[in-house]
Amino acid sequence: GDGPFRRAVIAARERGVVKGYIENTRMTLPNKGTKLDIEGAVGAKGRISVIKDLGLKEPYTGNSELVKGDIASDFAVYFTLSEQKPSAIMIGEYYDGISILACGGLFVQRLAGCDDFLITAVQDALEAFTDFGRILYEHKDADAVIKKYFGGFYIKKIAEYEPRFACSCGDGRAEDIIRLIGKKEAGEIIEEIGKIEVRCDFCGKKHEYSKEDVYKLFN
Repeated sequence: GDGPFRRAVIAARERGVVKGYIENTRMTLPNKGTKLDIEGAVGAKGRISVIKDLGLKEPYTGNSELVKGDIASDFAVYFTLSEQKPSAIMIGEYYDGISILACGGLFVQRLAGCDDFLITAVQDALEAFTDFGRILYEHKDADAVIKKYFGGFYIKKIAEYEPRFACSCGDGRAEDIIRLIGKKEAGEIIEEIGKIEVRCDFCGKKHEYSKEDVYKLFN
């Protein structure tokens, strides 16, 4: 986006395992009362690019333009236009000026064979979400929100996972990056600086390699 965040990169796996970073970590995120100004931070012009590993020969890639920097609306448009899956998405947080006391999202997607009257009923339920962040704060958990706003539907809980941040930079990734540089250029860096340092943008960890370490990588 063209906002102060600049670029955001997120990588996610199954069961809620995620890592991510924004390009500009020096900015202070402005707020609007109990809400953070995410739209202002992302910007109104930019692009969403999604890459999915579906186990096929080539990964799936989809793109769409930003609508207004509101992440929920932008991803709803992405799913509707790029993947042809009409979706409704809400994201909210409750901010007290110091800490985020509650945050979360709601993602509704129509599956094959869904009756039109159910879609209308869901749309009516979604209209009650005027301040999603405050609703999350007042109800404390997802089950309470579902019970109050979707209690008239048949609800079947498939699974429940605790999302967590996990970085994989220690799994030989730093060594792979040095190998990609090539033996000649790696040697020149060692001669000039005395070491090679690889810093992970996701977790901030620094991996340092001495002249002996680099020699072992290429031999």
